[in-house]
Amino acid sequence: MSKIFFFLSLCVILFSGCSHIYIREDYSSDELFIEDINQQCERRNVLITKKNNEKTYATELNVQSDTIIFKTIDESSFLTNKSSILLPLKDVESLKYNDHFDGGVKGFCFGFLSGSLLGPAFIKYSKEGTPSLPVKSMMVGSLVGCLTGIILGTIIGCETTFILDINNK
Repeated sequence: MSKIFFFLSLCVILFSGCSHIYIREDYSSDELFIEDINQQCERRNVLITKKNNEKTYATELNVQSDTIIFKTIDESSFLTNKSSILLPLKDVESLKYNDHFDGGVKGFCFGFLSGSLLGPAFIKYSKEGTPSLPVKSMMVGSLVGCLTGIILGTIIGCETTFILDINNK
């Protein structure tokens, strides 16, 4: 039974992720949606996906009511181009960025929970054949889970996506 529990817990850990998706319908007005985009994308590298599936990495993003102003990032050298680009908002499908700090925080929390649950699955037996205290294995599991969660969460990050459909309600 503990092997089944371990396998199911491991699947949950491996196939879970952190993401936020924001759509226009979640906001009471276009202005609030645009304000939230500008606040969250400030000082971040953002992946802009156009409606024709063309992708562009951008920085210094400024979303307005009908256009997006940004500077592109050269993918080969990771340098920012000096000139700004104006792109009609109606041509943009989504904006996406990855937050590694947020991923680390959520990885810590998820690691604590999963480690606490997985810890008792590794109950060690003493020389007399009696199981050791499940509290000890739960504590060790939660500590290992927290450390693993922080490391993996920081590496993977937490993805945030804005689905733009402002002018096409």
